[in-house]
Amino acid sequence: YGLVDSTADYNNSSDTYALTAVNLTGMNWPVLRFWDRCSIAENDWAFLEVSTDNGASWSRPYGVYGQRTNWLEHTISLDYWKNQASVWIRFRLATDGGTTADGWYIDDVTIEENSHGPISFPFYEDFENGMTNWHNSTWEVDTNSPYAGAGAGLDTVPSRISPDCWLSLRPAGPMDLRGTI
Repeated sequence: YGLVDSTADYNNSSDTYALTAVNLTGMNWPVLRFWDRCSIAENDWAFLEVSTDNGASWSRPYGVYGQRTNWLEHTISLDYWKNQASVWIRFRLATDGGTTADGWYIDDVTIEENSHGPISFPFYEDFENGMTNWHNSTWEVDTNSPYAGAGAGLDTVPSRISPDCWLSLRPAGPMDLRGTI
């Protein structure tokens, strides 16, 4: 089973979410993995939000807007919240009073320890072999017009970025920089 915001088009002027709390105590580098697809109308937004203060404030490490019928997998680093006993995670859809659409679909949500091994130094990335060295929320390899070679990193945000989201591209594993200048 997956999670969807509604069984038909979502409602106007609504703010709906799915919320859970997790304990990240003892985790060195927690990551959140999930698959999603969406059909979200103009001026409506979907967010992944994280809080450690019982929902008084939220961080948005991922947001989505627009139309995407294919499922995409996302890996979001939760290392900012490692060793926190109560981390709230919510998938939220906020809508205006205009048009509606089908909604946001989420599936196969997992939180696990980062299993990516160390990244060797010196590090070089040409994006020729995909995004395997990265945790990312929306980035993918672009082959249309790279600076050199066959690939470049591209943030795949549609024409507008979801408000207050930070869509990071972060190394997927640790890099030992001891002894470097």
